[in-house]
Amino acid sequence: MANLNKAELKEIASLRQETIEMLKRVQIMFRTSFDGLMKNDINILNQVLKDETKITEIYNNLTTSAIEVSKKKLSNEAQRIIMDLISIICAIERIGDFCIGLVERIEYKISEKLLFSEAAVQEYKELCNNIDKVLSDTIEAMKTNDRKLAKKILESKSSLDVLIEKSRANHIDRSARGICDEWAKIRYLDMLDFIKDIVDHCMETVSRVIKK
Repeated sequence: MANLNKAELKEIASLRQETIEMLKRVQIMFRTSFDGLMKNDINILNQVLKDETKITEIYNNLTTSAIEVSKKKLSNEAQRIIMDLISIICAIERIGDFCIGLVERIEYKISEKLLFSEAAVQEYKELCNNIDKVLSDTIEAMKTNDRKLAKKILESKSSLDVLIEKSRANHIDRSARGICDEWAKIRYLDMLDFIKDIVDHCMETVSRVIKK
């Protein structure tokens, strides 16, 4: 961003900081959904649903602000950065949507008293720990514009995909052996789908950091 003038730098820095704060809020949503599952507590999950309203508000305000900035007379580089930020904002909003998807499945699991096996819970816990680290690293990469860290995050995608697919295969096998009932299997597999979507959108966000 060395070629940007002071006004452009100020506009972009403001938008970037607000975008980072949005991602932090989404990370809290993700952590809270996991906490609700581990504690089997629907009341904890209700906080995620409340956060969804705030994320939608932030998304609308940020998108409007970014579009207004893009209408100004900007350099080509500034325009490109603004467009990348709009894409990042959209990706973060989608991660929030996937967190809501997780909460809905977990709420169903709790209300219907479905049981996940201990192995399933441990695998999901491992996945969530990995995703939480990706979210933390993504926030750090955005804050510091750290291309090296961004590349490291992108390189982790293949191992995360393998972990997700391994969990999927293991859970299907457990269900076939009667360790997990059919409805529990469906909810768990849905949750893995949302986890994969969160990974994909984190990677989309990080890829925009590398372009800068």
